[in-house]
Amino acid sequence: MKKFILLFTLVILANPLLAQNRFAVGYQGGISKLVPETVTVPNQLQSFEARGAGGVHMLLYGRYFLNHSLSFRLGGGINSMMASNRMENQNNYNSSFSGVKGQAMASIDYDIPFGESKYGVIASLGLNISNNPSSLKNQEIISDEGVVYSGLTIRQDDGSLEERVILLHEMETYGSGGDFVYHIRPELAVYRLMGKHRIFASVIYGHALGKDFYVVDYRDISFMGDHYSARHRFSGSFTAIQFGYEFKF
Repeated sequence: MKKFILLFTLVILANPLLAQNRFAVGYQGGISKLVPETVTVPNQLQSFEARGAGGVHMLLYGRYFLNHSLSFRLGGGINSMMASNRMENQNNYNSSFSGVKGQAMASIDYDIPFGESKYGVIASLGLNISNNPSSLKNQEIISDEGVVYSGLTIRQDDGSLEERVILLHEMETYGSGGDFVYHIRPELAVYRLMGKHRIFASVIYGHALGKDFYVVDYRDISFMGDHYSARHRFSGSFTAIQFGYEFKF
């Protein structure tokens, strides 16, 4: 994917006739986070919650202007999807499952300038395709003694610290199983023009299509001697905050 967008950019740079007025290249990068869901189950361990940990989301793209307002973007980069967990209101050590993989994106963008100023917004709707991290595959753990899974530190009234752990006795994880993850990708950007240059900040919501990206079924876990269950679901949908730069030929 990276090679494709690099080749796309080089073709534009090498052909001034094509590049004149209608083409731009840009880069945007920032953080993304999976949207988590803590599913209610019987005998649930309260405050043990699913969490989307921060990951990297970067994109290098080319833009073709259909007219002054409407444009088409095509790009590639990386998208880090990280699934984790936490005990609410405690300092804990998260167990996370992560993967940084390539992504490709295509979108239709609509430019809305703020009058005669150099500011405006771009409303975008696109399709995003990311490689499915190989680390997020189906697995099962069964242990009578329990496997240390996640720890947390609690400060006692006297100021001392006590470490407590969650033990896995029976757990199963489910990945989507496909090679790719697909998203419908609305994006809203606020920009400032400086001649042929544009800087912007944007927010993205990637709505996942198809099967759940990752599910963790904690069928039997123990904490402080008592046994519980939990279920954490990640559909694959994500949010992202981006900052970027664009150059128009």
